[in-house]
Amino acid sequence: MKTKFNILGIITVLLCSCQDRPSLIEDNSDSDSVMTATNIEQQTLRKWFSFNKESESIITSAELILSSRNKK
Repeated sequence: MKTKFNILGIITVLLCSCQDRPSLIEDNSDSDSVMTATNIEQQTLRKWFSFNKESESIITSAELILSSRNKK
């Protein structure tokens, strides 16, 4: 009787451990997709900031050109 419980216990532990592995793999893929999304957001923000600085300099230079033409 004791061996039956031991065998059932071992089978239960094996089944539980096998079911946890796919969830760990899914969690890793979810964390990878989160990291990828975070990297994409950071790259997008960097590009946006650089474009924003560039557009500000273009606007400033255009305003200077217009103000110098208006003075003439």
